[in-house]
Amino acid sequence: MNDIEQLMEETAKHYEQKMAGLYQEKEQLARENGQLRNALRNRDKEIKGLNKQLQHKRKSDPQHYRNGRKRGSHGRFG
Repeated sequence: MNDIEQLMEETAKHYEQKMAGLYQEKEQLARENGQLRNALRNRDKEIKGLNKQLQHKRKSDPQHYRNGRKRGSHGRFG
């Protein structure tokens, strides 16, 4: 019976160590995931800002109006 108890203890220690390692790995991945999410969010904000700037440039440049109020325009919105 003593051998069985010893084997059970060794197995329990082994699995405790394995679980601790997996927990640390999970924490590390969660940190990396958070950092990547923040980087992606910042990039999305940057893209959104650039799109707004571009939209403003388009609106302020009459050559880029498709069917807007240009001189002689008889388009759909003319």
